[in-house]
Amino acid sequence: FGDPHLHSRFSGDLDGEQDELYHLARDVARLDFAAFCENDHHWFTEPLAESVWQIDRRNAEFFDEPGGFAALLGYEYTKQAMPDQDDSLTTHRCVLFPGGEGEVLSWHDGAVPGPADLAVRLRGRRVLLHHHHPAGYDITDDSLERNIEICSGWWNCMMREEFVAQLHGLLGRGLRLGFFGASDNHERNPGLGG
Repeated sequence: FGDPHLHSRFSGDLDGEQDELYHLARDVARLDFAAFCENDHHWFTEPLAESVWQIDRRNAEFFDEPGGFAALLGYEYTKQAMPDQDDSLTTHRCVLFPGGEGEVLSWHDGAVPGPADLAVRLRGRRVLLHHHHPAGYDITDDSLERNIEICSGWWNCMMREEFVAQLHGLLGRGLRLGFFGASDNHERNPGLGG
């Protein structure tokens, strides 16, 4: 039992320090695993700094306890719609790596213009993508995108008819998918609410 989608102050809209929140997740909420997925950029203006990514890596390595608590390295790929460029797709992916090794591939800096490009760049690596966000529902590569976050502290996607119809369409095509709920927590209480 754990949470594969958490945020700290590094995502720009809350105060919690990652190490404090790891302690809350592991020692207070008694989660078995946690993944901090800081946004690769925040509101178009603040990209995830390399120094923050290095802190993410160190924290994941420090808090990971094989057989006890799994701290997964991750970030949130946050593609936004660009109406002035005839682009209406807003879509997010949590990108999770085992251990403390991984890299941030961002839409914001133009390196990875869409989710399909992200899947291509990561193919063949030990990585897991999971889609979340009721808008822009688009699964691109079932070998990497095995899981879909169908509810969070923000919404229950299964209450949206369009989402459910698209989901059934994917399953009808034979895609093998898993479903889970995560907090997408921005409220300093991993595993305890939201």
